Amino acid sequence: MSALPLVMCDEAGQITELNRPATEILGEVRSRRCCDLVRARDASGNPVCTVSCAGALLGAADGLARDRFATVRDRPWRLICTPMGTSVVVQLLPESRPSAVANTLTPRERQVLELVALGCNSTEIARRLGIRPATVRTHVEHARSKLGARTRAEAVARIGEMLQAK
Repeated sequence: MSALPLVMCDEAGQITELNRPATEILGEVRSRRCCDLVRARDASGNPVCTVSCAGALLGAADGLARDRFATVRDRPWRLICTPMGTSVVVQLLPESRPSAVANTLTPRERQVLELVALGCNSTEIARRLGIRPATVRTHVEHARSKLGARTRAEAVARIGEMLQAK
């Protein structure tokens, strides 16, 4: 089993340490702010990380980790931020809830993928939905990114697998 990406930051949110898998995702980023690099977003696209989240977590009376699902660098992850003494350890775990990934798609992205699955090309989809072919391609690209798919066909296959797993 390979190591999971781990980042350690201080109360100001500055990264003090990171392991090799985290470096592969984020680059060599010591002394930069965690929120600026992780840039986690919830399913609605709102920021999960803030400039003050590490300090707030360390100052919280409960001392418990924060566990949430988020998109980091256009990939779905489970983000666990744990207070440890005067630092916060951030773990990035690959998304393990299939339905959660599928739920990050917008209704339009789902609609476009359904039409792709029926064999429609961008021009046909655009005509059916009353949008431009370039907009169709944008929806497909966003869906591919969220699903971690390299091709349209792979995106259709992944969404199908995810919806069946629900």
